[in-house]
Amino acid sequence: MKDKFFILNLLVAAMLILSSPALQAQWSSNPQTNLKICDINTSQLLPKVAATSDGGCFISWFDGRSGSYRVYIQRLNAQGVKQFADDGLLVSANPQNGFLGDYDLKSDAQDNAILVFSDIRNSGSDTIANPFAYKISSSGQFLWGPNGVTLTTQFTKYQVWPKVAPLTDGSYAVVWWFINTAENNTWFTMQRLNSAGVPQFANPIDVKDPGNKRYQYPDVVAAENGNYIVSWAYGPKDTTGSFIPDNISVFSMKYNSGGSPVWNTLATVYTNTGNRVPIYCVPKIYPDGNGGALYSFFTSESNVLYARAHRFSASGQALFPANGVEGSVNNQFFHVDPYLAYMSQTGETYMFWIQADAATQDHQGVYGQLFSSAGARLWGNNGKAFSALDTFSIFGVSCHAKDTNAIVTYSKAELNAITYGFRAGRAGQLIWPPPGVVEVSNVASPKAGMVTSMTQNGMIVGAWLDGRNSTQFGRGGIYAQNLNYNGTLGPVGITQTSTEIPGSFRLEQNYPNPFNGQTVIGFSLNRAGMTSLEIFDMLGRKIAEPFRQDLQAGSYSYSLSTEGLPSGVYIYRVSSGGNMLVRKMTLTR
Repeated sequence: MKDKFFILNLLVAAMLILSSPALQAQWSSNPQTNLKICDINTSQLLPKVAATSDGGCFISWFDGRSGSYRVYIQRLNAQGVKQFADDGLLVSANPQNGFLGDYDLKSDAQDNAILVFSDIRNSGSDTIANPFAYKISSSGQFLWGPNGVTLTTQFTKYQVWPKVAPLTDGSYAVVWWFINTAENNTWFTMQRLNSAGVPQFANPIDVKDPGNKRYQYPDVVAAENGNYIVSWAYGPKDTTGSFIPDNISVFSMKYNSGGSPVWNTLATVYTNTGNRVPIYCVPKIYPDGNGGALYSFFTSESNVLYARAHRFSASGQALFPANGVEGSVNNQFFHVDPYLAYMSQTGETYMFWIQADAATQDHQGVYGQLFSSAGARLWGNNGKAFSALDTFSIFGVSCHAKDTNAIVTYSKAELNAITYGFRAGRAGQLIWPPPGVVEVSNVASPKAGMVTSMTQNGMIVGAWLDGRNSTQFGRGGIYAQNLNYNGTLGPVGITQTSTEIPGSFRLEQNYPNPFNGQTVIGFSLNRAGMTSLEIFDMLGRKIAEPFRQDLQAGSYSYSLSTEGLPSGVYIYRVSSGGNMLVRKMTLTR
């Protein structure tokens, strides 16, 4: 009798793994049907997205469904299935100031969400805001308490624009913008939190200019050994009370875990007394994975805007020429909002930007450039066009590197915007089949604020404000869409991660392992053939065959959902062309 029940349980488990809703992808393959994250009273805005190691992601936003803006978050697995309540998990109902400033969302090595934002819970006044940090697990637990961690010790000041970086030692560096109206000056402030959310500096560290000039727009990325690198904009102290300086430079510094500078001198990303980084340009910083950083920004020179990139090593040495390198030197066009993607395999850097005719800015397109490890332009002095100049406005350009390719997304128009994506190689060629550009969302609706993140298998997740159900411009819900590495939308399934032919047939250990519900299996085929993935229990009984498909030579990954399967050790087998390889994986509940 026990054996019958045991066999029955196995059959039920096998049916569950094959029919579980998690196996039925929620990502849509139709660009007309994107995934609704939340659309209540068309009052959601400012989405952020952070990929997780299992192929899923977190998405956060500000939400006005209750009349005042609150912070919400959603967790998606690799298939796009919501893991929290359908309309999101409420993070904070504390009062917000009338002007919602920028904030940040990152995921750490344990797939927790780290959220940092400012609100007026301590004052109730729009002129006083303080930053706070939350750590939320993949299961929705508030690991730093229901009200998060208070980052500041000065509760009567205006402190906004918090940014966070999970560090290699398991701690978190947070920086934010301190605006002191009494002194008519601004600077940035730092705090480091350990894994439990305990501040490691007795008091937050203020970083001010010795000459009493203004620091603003701080951002932070992780470096090596628990160090971190901060970038910020720099401008003269304003004497008119407008808080708009007439020119800005960009600087950077590496700090150790104690908050002390590591580099002997500030890294001068850009400074030029005759030209400037406009006040409306927010510089971006990117980690290079080797203890250094890259930077993108644009400058105003002789009434032309130029997109630039710069790079500094782990020791603070400038690897690109002084003041960075322009993606294009064509003075007939504006080049703005550059976005970088660094390739550690080659040391090269992709940059993509919005290009517009300088005379009227009525014609815009997407252009790109590839820089060598020393900052030389490899696609000519004017870069390459990837979206021809036309009368539609462009916004939301972003890019990510996988292998030696760049995956780029952008949107065209505003009132009836369409979102696109393409994958480009090192020669500037489009990789996906003609026309090479994919429609990610072709719902003709007002769109804004698109942000993206890339999973380990090269899938892009994009989230944006979408007014498809609103009659008021600037209002809408949050929608999302995935873009697979092979140029398809929808179910993750098998993703080709490289077209390079490997030297042998290989099967990788799944990650994460042990895992709970979702794991990724990687494999490489040295020749084309019918390929299958099979799952067995430890008694050798086959309980699932997630796929059997004819595949070309190359490297692949598969996101496996195992909801409904009990804890235990299982065997997975990949077979192709008469070859087969097996490995073990451990499922924990």
